[in-house]
Amino acid sequence: MNRLILSVWTALALAATGCGPSFRAVEPNKPMLPSLPSPDQGGEHLLYATFDRATPELRYASSKNGLTWKAVQNGRGYFKAKAAFRDPSIARGPDGVYHCVYTTANAGSIGYISSTDLVNWSAPRWLPVMKAKPATTTTWAPDLLWDSERQEWLLVWSADVAGEFRVDKDDEKFIHRMYACTTRDFKTFSDTWLYFDPGHNVIDPELVEYRGRYVLFYKDERLTPDRKLVLVTEASDPRGPFAPGQLTLPLSPIEGVSALVYPDRMVLYFDAYIDNAMGAMQSTDLVTWTNISSQTWFPPGHRHGSVIRVSPAEYERVLTAPAVDNEPKADSGRVSMARE
Repeated sequence: MNRLILSVWTALALAATGCGPSFRAVEPNKPMLPSLPSPDQGGEHLLYATFDRATPELRYASSKNGLTWKAVQNGRGYFKAKAAFRDPSIARGPDGVYHCVYTTANAGSIGYISSTDLVNWSAPRWLPVMKAKPATTTTWAPDLLWDSERQEWLLVWSADVAGEFRVDKDDEKFIHRMYACTTRDFKTFSDTWLYFDPGHNVIDPELVEYRGRYVLFYKDERLTPDRKLVLVTEASDPRGPFAPGQLTLPLSPIEGVSALVYPDRMVLYFDAYIDNAMGAMQSTDLVTWTNISSQTWFPPGHRHGSVIRVSPAEYERVLTAPAVDNEPKADSGRVSMARE
């Protein structure tokens, strides 16, 4: 689908549904309805890594059904950063170590911590992934995926590089594109490259494997006209190339999606940030999506991050772990952006 057809199709979809920038995707501050299952009911063991807008720390919500969630230990922090901590993305490596990347206060870096138990986290490191582009003004919402074929981690994020993609008609503060690099040990990294350019401002990558394909979700961040929609595209290789995506649902404004993959479907959680609310949509083919937000419930204050499946033992450990020293830790050292 070319960009012109996509733009026309998106506009028609919004007009047909009466949606626009003020469309309410979910009901904010809704009560836990008696018809909904308790977060403790179900056969899953899910943790939703999240953050707090007021305090730079990692928190969790838990669920055994993937629909209703509760704050773990009343919203206790499991890692506290010295500065910003937003948009956590957590994935488990083949060695059993959990790796977390997140948005920092540094314009050209992303944050990194690791853990073997999701409770005790390493001292943070700032990964200078945009070092080769000193005109970078923002580096946002990193995501990570284990590439089993190449036996390496793929890191993807959005960044604004002053003057690089801006044209005369742009009146937006930032003009983001997606960039990427790879690593095997989170100490030495490949050179950064331009990963995805749909021809417009784009943020919040979410890259997952589904039925042998690699699926990239992202937010259309254009302000003129205002989009704030989530689109999806796919490729046979996690490095792409990816074509400009198709609309999931005409829900706006939403951002920060996280995908939960089942054998027969995918659930996509999203942040309706204007309403301070969370929601979800579902699809079996990544073409037709259903808004299932009415079947979900999230604790007040929950924000976007990443959903991870864990073992029953890991689940119980996180839910019952005693409080640990949560003081901000010093940066543990530099990293190299040129793999030898």
